[in-house]
Amino acid sequence: MSKHPEIQYRDIDARGGMPRRRFLKSSTLGVVAAAIAAATPLPETALPQREAVPAGSGTAGRRILLKGGIVLSMDRNVGDFENADVLIEGKKIAAVGPNLKATAEVIDATDRIVMPGFVDTHHHQYQAVLRSLIADALLQDDYNRVINNPGALNAYYQPDDAYIGELLASISQMRAGVTTSVDLSQISHSPAHSDACIAGLKESGRRTVFGYSAGQGPTNRYPQDIVRLRSQYFSSDDQLLTLALHAPIDAKVWEAGRQAGVPIVSHATSAEVAAQLINLDR
Repeated sequence: MSKHPEIQYRDIDARGGMPRRRFLKSSTLGVVAAAIAAATPLPETALPQREAVPAGSGTAGRRILLKGGIVLSMDRNVGDFENADVLIEGKKIAAVGPNLKATAEVIDATDRIVMPGFVDTHHHQYQAVLRSLIADALLQDDYNRVINNPGALNAYYQPDDAYIGELLASISQMRAGVTTSVDLSQISHSPAHSDACIAGLKESGRRTVFGYSAGQGPTNRYPQDIVRLRSQYFSSDDQLLTLALHAPIDAKVWEAGRQAGVPIVSHATSAEVAAQLINLDR
């Protein structure tokens, strides 16, 4: 029985009543047809309309009903649906199924795929503006030579460059369905660079962990500036944008993270580093 009496459930098979492979096959024609229709040019007199901001945005416990979408729940106990609704209440999904009835802000999801957002646990978002720069290069050698070594492109990054990279990466990932990210941007050449990264991430409105990382040059204030960042921008551990310390396995650096009360993220680029991290728990 639902805790929301106004929601009328239909009987739902534990697997959604259809194996996923057959479900996807049967849904493909409809999605393709919708895509073709969407690609049809509008009459010259038609002007695109911006969608209004949903009513109640920012209100605690706000209820949203996604109506009539192709639902991929990624949960065997819930199943997949060719046509169903998703009710969101505050931060939680309250119900999934066909023909839900609820007092809520309704968003038409017809001919759209509704599924949980992807989580990217490792990203260097500031580099979004460098995309395709060395697409055909050897990863480590050419990357270090062109981008990462002292005197290469990273050294010339200004705060505005960092801001644009963070914002661009966030928007492009959201368009691909990635709604959460851990950003390890090694571009904090100065406190202003760190502030710019945070500004870009905040403006995107996406859920992100900003892994404060080392930069280059004499104005680099890593890791001690994490205390200021924590105090200035991260008053809550429950906000969309949260803070972590991106650090090597170094007791002195980790102490700064503990002082700020933030998680520590290490970049395991080799089996040796991974083994060191595993051995910390032994």
